[in-house]
Amino acid sequence: MTDLSEIEAIASDLPDQPGASSLLVFKTADLGLDRDEWIRLIIAGAHNVGLGVDESEIEGLVAQYYDGRIERRGPWEKAVKFLRQQMGAKVRPVPLTFQIISRGTKSLMPGAVTVIYGLPGAGKSLWMLQNMLQWHTLRVPFAWVALEDSTEHHINRALAMKLGRPVLADPDWVCENAVEAEFLISEHEDWGRRFGASVYCPSGLVSYKELLDMIDCRVSAGARVVVVDPISYADTDGASQWDADKFFLNRVRPIIRDRASLFVVHHPADAKGFHIQKLAGGKAWQRFTHAIFYLDDPHKCEDSAVLNNGETSLAPVNRILTVEKCRNGKASGWRLGYRWDPDTFQFSEQGILVAGDG
Repeated sequence: MTDLSEIEAIASDLPDQPGASSLLVFKTADLGLDRDEWIRLIIAGAHNVGLGVDESEIEGLVAQYYDGRIERRGPWEKAVKFLRQQMGAKVRPVPLTFQIISRGTKSLMPGAVTVIYGLPGAGKSLWMLQNMLQWHTLRVPFAWVALEDSTEHHINRALAMKLGRPVLADPDWVCENAVEAEFLISEHEDWGRRFGASVYCPSGLVSYKELLDMIDCRVSAGARVVVVDPISYADTDGASQWDADKFFLNRVRPIIRDRASLFVVHHPADAKGFHIQKLAGGKAWQRFTHAIFYLDDPHKCEDSAVLNNGETSLAPVNRILTVEKCRNGKASGWRLGYRWDPDTFQFSEQGILVAGDG
């Protein structure tokens, strides 16, 4: 419940000049007060902190809010607006390449932060790359902030995955098959330029503050999804990991709110199994994100019982993705089987692992 001190705090931050009345009404419109209480509190609060306001102007502005001549922005109005935007397909999650996890988690709603983590070599970056190729095909604006390796390395791997030709990532094959490699390059030159425009590889160590500026810049330029890979490479600038992570997540939320989604690649703290509490860094990642996925390489490929499209069948599985957290969907706790095929350089989603398998 709103009290007078809250109104006084808002009023004390306003300049004592013409227009203060309308500013005070605007700043308190989200508080959800009824008409008479709203007028009484903002007039009293303004007088208590010495802010000069026009009482008749305040009464008139509040009346306009209640008559609908000025849009109210209280919690209920915001919720209704959000639901109506979904009805009109104006607010939708960006789809992942893999339909089961995409529909089950809806992890890329505007303002959402999603984490995928796993041990080195599990395939996190490649799993992420396959999604980015899908977004590029669907013309979803995205930005890939790659904090390790080079731009050419990442675009080369993207082309290899797009074509299902992992040999393009093998320098020996490229050297021995220069004519074929040159043909593939020339055939996909336009694609490479367009895809490459979404890839950004900063040079040197990047601090969390610099990373926030990069994300802000790319969201302001229209990116609907920003991928940071790996977030664990960012420098804390002398702060503790807990403080740095909390600072980053608190600052990134207003940047992406209502506009974009953030997808970060992370690592576990050690190699002794997995759980959300094993995620490297501060507990802010566990608490202040919307979805967390763990990708595991069991170092074997086995036929496993999976559920897909309502039917159970056996399918080859050599990667397991566990949904450890999911705020926007129903998939929390799901374990999904994937097959990574080194011959095509691509993942295929096999289905939800049936309990007791995998």
